[in-house]
Amino acid sequence: MQSIMQLIRRLWSSEDCNISLIFMSFCLFSEIINRTYAHKTEDEFEDVLLCRACGHDIVKASDLKNIPAKTFLNKREDTVLGVPDILVQLLQNPNRAAFEVITAKDAHVEVDPKVYRSDSWFEDTAWQITRCPRCRSQIGWKYQPIDFEDEDDEEIFHGLILNRLVHEDYANAVVLKHMSHLS
Repeated sequence: MQSIMQLIRRLWSSEDCNISLIFMSFCLFSEIINRTYAHKTEDEFEDVLLCRACGHDIVKASDLKNIPAKTFLNKREDTVLGVPDILVQLLQNPNRAAFEVITAKDAHVEVDPKVYRSDSWFEDTAWQITRCPRCRSQIGWKYQPIDFEDEDDEEIFHGLILNRLVHEDYANAVVLKHMSHLS
């Protein structure tokens, strides 16, 4: 750190101050990144989808899992969080509201207590509304077998509304752009 500070002082006093400022900013940014992320494990670097309303972590890339619905308006495969061939399904509820939905074996959501046993998009499943635990926006639904009795995590999955989520890299870019306008 001492040598970086000496270099910054030398550059600051040089004739071409603009280049010096850019280089100094780069050095400072590098040092902040090193100190911030040096202790993180590989799992903590995994891509995440966030709640679009508040930025809370909702689902990790490793939790995405393709589960086909019994009926759909449309479907496609897309790359989500760097995972290729993720099934994106356009599903419509009885009120004619349509949602693009991805599925995951786990999600960091709050589950409403009421269980619905009819009008499920997925074969032989009951469902519950799920919300972001921070802002309470609806994020999707939790699904489990209708005859579900024990906590067999293998059979539980989540349907997540794609347009209510945002990739953390996009959210970070928006924040950085906003911060650049403040200076």
